[in-house]
Amino acid sequence: MHTAAAYDKLGPQQLCGRAPRRTDHFARCSRTRLERQRPFSLKQQRRSRISAANELLSVGFYTAAAAGLLYSATPLLTGKSKDENQGRSDNYGETDADPEGIKWGVMSVVSFIPLFNWTAWVFAAIDDETQAAKYYAFAAVYALPLIRNGFQFDSFLAVAVLLCAAHVQLERIANTEPVGIDVPAVSDISRASAKGARQLTDSTKEWSASVQETSRRRQQEKQELEDMNTDKYRRQLSADELAKWDARLNSKDEQA
Repeated sequence: MHTAAAYDKLGPQQLCGRAPRRTDHFARCSRTRLERQRPFSLKQQRRSRISAANELLSVGFYTAAAAGLLYSATPLLTGKSKDENQGRSDNYGETDADPEGIKWGVMSVVSFIPLFNWTAWVFAAIDDETQAAKYYAFAAVYALPLIRNGFQFDSFLAVAVLLCAAHVQLERIANTEPVGIDVPAVSDISRASAKGARQLTDSTKEWSASVQETSRRRQQEKQELEDMNTDKYRRQLSADELAKWDARLNSKDEQA
């Protein structure tokens, strides 16, 4: 039986063995703490989603840029560019201005301007309606960094500018210069690979032989040095023994 004083001092919940209920003050503090933590977690989720989207845009840009470079280099690899542009320089004299040269010169300058390098391909699409779809596709590819970073210049945008400038020069060479890239045949590549493998094997054998010869010489020199030291030690012992016998003989002569 609990007395009235104990009842007033402890309260009914402590006397019954139950923990006291959380008061309104503690409940308000808990809600405030949760409300503070919840926006922080939402910010983290938003940041992770943005970073994943940026990584996806980066991978897509590099893949599309590599595909565009390979597509522009195809006429050079197949020899089509050399055949089509063979007599191009003969059509214009030394004083005549080549309109294609002027166009590609303007595009080369614009391709080095950050944030506006993609407009070089728009200029090419407006000038050449037959290949407008290809040039608009290239413009869309090199406009992707603006979707990722906006108008902020960083290392990713610098790489995009360099790739765009290199792509413009590659497209210019493929469309105006009578040049081509001679791709070696598979048989030539196999012969060159076999020759390189033989040379590598021969050089490896020579190096191994030289290493073995050097090791043998060092072992021989070490053995000779050990033999020399042993012979010197024996001679020293013999000299000491002779000195002792001479001392004994001299002492006997003196006693006699």
